[in-house]
Order: sequence, then C-alpha cells, then structure tokens
Amino acid sequence: MVDAPVVKLNGWREVNEALRRKELRQALYDEGAVVMADCLLTMHGDGHRDRRRLENRLFRREVFDIWENQLLAETIEATLTPFVIAGRADLIVIGYRLAMSLTAHVAGIDHDQTDPATTERLYAIVKKLSEGATLVHSTRDKAVVRAEVLAAMDEFDEAFLRPAIARRTCLLYTSPSPRD
Repeated sequence: MVDAPVVKLNGWREVNEALRRKELRQALYDEGAVVMADCLLTMHGDGHRDRRRLENRLFRREVFDIWENQLLAETIEATLTPFVIAGRADLIVIGYRLAMSLTAHVAGIDHDQTDPATTERLYAIVKKLSEGATLVHSTRDKAVVRAEVLAAMDEFDEAFLRPAIARRTCLLYTSPSPRD
C-alpha cells in the first residue's frame, strides 16, 4: 500500500467537492482486497459508474415496497424468534443477523432462517468475511486472516452460492414462458 499525502477538508463544501472528484477513490479497504476487490465500494472511475448503474435497479421504489412490505417483516420475525424463545438476546447479534439475512435475500442467497445450524453457518462465514474486509484494522497475522477468509469464501461458494445459482437456473428453464 502506497502512503498518500494527508488532505484536510475544512467544512461541508470541501467535503462535497471532494466526493464529486472522479480521480479520488476509497482506499480504506485496500488491505482487505481478499474480499473487497472489485466491489462497488472500492471501485472508481468508469467501472464504478457502470456497476452503480447496474445495481441501481435494486433501489427503485417498487423494489423497496417489496422489501418493506414482505421481506423486512418476514426477516425480522425469523431473526427474532430464536431469541424470543430463549428469553434473551444480544442487540448487536440481532442487528448483525438482520443485516446478514436481508443482504442474503437481496443478493439471492437462500438460507432457511428457521434452521439454527444453517443460520449459524452463514453467520460465521459473514463474520469471517467482515474480518477480511476490515483487515487494515486487524492485530492478527494478516496472512493467517487472508487464508481464513479464502477458506470462508470457498465454504460460502459451496454451501450457499452454488445452490442458489442452481435453483435459479432451474427456475429459469422450468418456469412457463410469460406468453404461455
């Protein structure tokens, strides 16, 4: 990682101007490239613009209506149920699991939220990926963390991503045509 000069911004106008400069980019996650490379947050220039345009489809009003009126309520209930049954909860864990489950749904990653083993497995993988994303702050041996993150990525691919892709591929080829 190359040390860049420190630039101090004084006031919201300078911050606003800096955010609009196309030559500037996010560098906080450079150390965590094992998981953050080529994600929208770390891309810049034409690649960032093109990916943002593609992902903007997720943020339309009709999509938010589905999220708000169906997905959010279902996810909150499924996430809270085990804690209600247990009679206690850690709010940080609840928040993290809610964010994880909502993100998984939006990304098309299937997981049965009512199955504690599946939820715990996905939670452990996501926590490890988060550790990789914030590698710059880690006090652990970075090579060890990277190896753990790569193993978690392989586990995610095998347990969650491939089955989700296979299910959707099957749906594409077995669903009746809209014209039928």
